[in-house]
Amino acid sequence: MGTYEGMTVEVVWDTPGLNNFNYTALATDELIQGYGGADTIYGNALDNYIFGDQRGDRPDFDATADGADILYGFGGDDVIDPGAGSGNYVNGGDDVDTLDYRFVTPGQTLTVDLKAGTADAGSYGSTLVVNVENVYGTEDGINLIHGDGTDNQIHGGAFGDRLYGRDGKDLLLGFDGNDVLRGGKHSDKLQGGEDNDKLFGGTGRDTLIGGAGNDTMKGEKGNDHMIGARGKDRMYGGKDDDFIDGRKGRDVIIAGSGDDTLYGGEGSDKFVFNKYSEDNRIMDFEATDRIQIDSGAQSIFELKFTDTSGGLWVEFGSVSIFLKGLDLSDIGSGTFLF
Repeated sequence: MGTYEGMTVEVVWDTPGLNNFNYTALATDELIQGYGGADTIYGNALDNYIFGDQRGDRPDFDATADGADILYGFGGDDVIDPGAGSGNYVNGGDDVDTLDYRFVTPGQTLTVDLKAGTADAGSYGSTLVVNVENVYGTEDGINLIHGDGTDNQIHGGAFGDRLYGRDGKDLLLGFDGNDVLRGGKHSDKLQGGEDNDKLFGGTGRDTLIGGAGNDTMKGEKGNDHMIGARGKDRMYGGKDDDFIDGRKGRDVIIAGSGDDTLYGGEGSDKFVFNKYSEDNRIMDFEATDRIQIDSGAQSIFELKFTDTSGGLWVEFGSVSIFLKGLDLSDIGSGTFLF
């Protein structure tokens, strides 16, 4: 027994070489200190003070505890589950640490803001968060998770999540459900899942990857890379030079105001341009694909065609579209839509 912060607690010290500690059976408040190695520490339903150590390259500290808990990761890449109960405090310490809510009671809505330092899991409890970079959201509830200024990895679950990066190089993973993923000011990677997702790159050089559903992807600012999947995706280029690949499905690809490189992939795709679309290249145009001109020309007679050895150039106003591998004889009456 001992005292900590004015409370009587059970003091437990880890022994080097032992890595799994379950103190749920103790009937007192606890102070638990890890020591070396990749420790897994379970507190009880009372108030716990759990400290990791300064070591470990892999997840070095996996703490689960009910009650109003204080959890310190210190050094190492720590994985911390605050457990049920409100009034928790989590300090990940140095290195790259993860807040783990995968095992929250089903049906809860999880709200996390790493910049504000707050996490609320409904009836499961609330937590103040410091020095944590990554978040695993609940698998059986809705996640609303915001990153901070560091490089964050944010994982959603099986329902419709809202995941937001901020200033770092973020990784946002939607998984199942109709998710909304939004990058921030840096070069982010966003990946949807099995349903109909919406992905927004932000201002950096982003990578957006769709899933099996009918996804909407917008590169926004920066030279972005967008990849569809099996659904009927809508993919929007942004203000810079983007690479867009629809892959499978009947996709709609809308060129932005930069110089874009476009692949429709399998399926009958539609490529959309307007008077601001600049210099674009369609690398795999097929007979069942279509080109829609929304503005800048009102009929095929306003288009200029130029055959070259590598393909066909189509021009109107200040806009040029290169159709790789085609010549004028490949253009049919329904190729262009106005």
